Amino acid sequence: MENEHSSQPDHEAEEGSGDSTPTYGVYPGAVKGFAGSPEPEPAKVTTIDEKAGLSPNSLAATTSDTPVPVVHVLSVRGVEYTMMTLALWFAAGALLWCLLALVNKQNSFAMLAFPVSLLLVSVPIFALFFIRLRRAELANPALRYEASKRRLSQITQIVAFIICLFNIVGFVYVIMSKIGGTGNVSIGKAAINIGIVLLITGGILAYYWFDEHKGR
Repeated sequence: MENEHSSQPDHEAEEGSGDSTPTYGVYPGAVKGFAGSPEPEPAKVTTIDEKAGLSPNSLAATTSDTPVPVVHVLSVRGVEYTMMTLALWFAAGALLWCLLALVNKQNSFAMLAFPVSLLLVSVPIFALFFIRLRRAELANPALRYEASKRRLSQITQIVAFIICLFNIVGFVYVIMSKIGGTGNVSIGKAAINIGIVLLITGGILAYYWFDEHKGR
């Protein structure tokens, strides 16, 4: 009996002395929670935005509070000012064409047919919009400072100034060439040509210049 009781603890000690860590032979796969077993990598979740090609940075940019530029459109009066200005440019160009052609004796029907047609169409359109917008400005003086009107007025002044400048330079060049004996253009005819250009283009420049600076 004594031997049986004394051998029982030895037997339990032998059972308890074994290594409790499972081997890879018994457990082929890594067991989660045991020391030495690698942690499984989390599965990558692909969102709908990433599938659409949107990165997190681009999503953050689109959802930020940064103001986004919008499409700029003309006002109702701005469209009318644009139409009036275009009609003015066409009418002035057609008038210059006709007068310069007559001065330089290029008064054939084929030469004058198009500028006369353009003049007959552009002048009434310009007059219609000019009278309409002038009445609107008298009724509402704030229209004089409308952004579209000022922009078109400034563009017209710049274009008219460039035309006048180059024509004056051309006239001075004609004079210098005549003095040097290399010019074959009549100074009188050149003076008439530049006079016509300055009368029409310079008149447009002067009108818009004083209108722009009125009340300032």
